[in-house]
Amino acid sequence: MNASGDKFFLPSSLAAFFVDWAKAPEAEPFACDALQLAKQNGQRIVIPDSYISLDFIDELKKITRTERYLEIGSKATLRDILNIGRAVPQILCEVLEGAASPFLQPLISLGACVHPKSLHSEIAAALSALDARYELRSSPAQGVWISAARYGALAEGGAVPARELLTRIRVPLDTWDYSIYRKLRRIDDSGGGSMTVLVLTKIQKDILTDIRVVLAAGTVLRDKGAENYLLGKHLPLDEKDALQFAGLWRDYLADIDALTAMQRDVAVRCIEDGLRHFVD
Repeated sequence: MNASGDKFFLPSSLAAFFVDWAKAPEAEPFACDALQLAKQNGQRIVIPDSYISLDFIDELKKITRTERYLEIGSKATLRDILNIGRAVPQILCEVLEGAASPFLQPLISLGACVHPKSLHSEIAAALSALDARYELRSSPAQGVWISAARYGALAEGGAVPARELLTRIRVPLDTWDYSIYRKLRRIDDSGGGSMTVLVLTKIQKDILTDIRVVLAAGTVLRDKGAENYLLGKHLPLDEKDALQFAGLWRDYLADIDALTAMQRDVAVRCIEDGLRHFVD
């Protein structure tokens, strides 16, 4: 353990981190991450009164690959991931490239992008669409894995366990036949901010075997009921099926108070446009 005082700890391994955390349970895990710092209000950077740094733990920066998935340490930066190249799912590459400028990518970690305090909904949406899983640890022993969607729901409800550390993110290396990434940086002047629409599909023998449509607009939105409507449909799609799918999304978004009317309309139009690829 390398501690700089009674309130600040600089562990160099996960084992040392949990030793420090046990000795100082009031200390907060902290990292000098551009995204986390940018989310703070005011001109001064706010540092916890007592913290345990994550910046010197090499285990959290590792990236490994198997035949089935890509496993990314929570402190691996967006640039580290993009440098892997073709092994990263295309939709994730596009989202990471669009999330920050090349100058900021080395300063933003993937873990910070899904942390409740610095949530980047666009990246969280891509990980949810890809069925990523997050490892949470409360000790140096093997942690518990939960889905990205479940973690997002816990984060929105303020129910992420306070004594568990996000250590790894596991991204399945499935093959998607067609994907769409649409980012709209400003929707209207009535409070509607940026919005991203992601579409992923799998096709086998001209049958739509899987479809994921995820909307990121400060929160992550997905209507599995609408997706189920299209599963098993033969391609090309009938226009009435595409319109029905868009209508299901319109009904779903009507109950989302966090979106403006313009955001709802633009989102549905983007979804309609994405489905045109499959309509005769």
